[in-house]
Amino acid sequence: SEYKVDALYDPSSIHTARWLTFPDETTRRRFEQEQASSMAMDVDHNPVFLASNKYNLEVTMERWPKVGFHATREHGQRLAHG
Repeated sequence: SEYKVDALYDPSSIHTARWLTFPDETTRRRFEQEQASSMAMDVDHNPVFLASNKYNLEVTMERWPKVGFHATREHGQRLAHG
């Protein structure tokens, strides 16, 4: 390898990630409950949606029009919720 570092690679079912913002805590709780198996937190404790494919992301965005799905965020940024 280029850096002479041993590495193991495992397959993943994650196609893409989106940072989330919510209009209120009720929406946040409902979304996180419904999408629990597709949720993660980043290093700054921002909620992240892990989409298994493009269709999964598009359908979820359509079902949750009030939720903000963000492809990027600034390093160290704590996203506002509610």
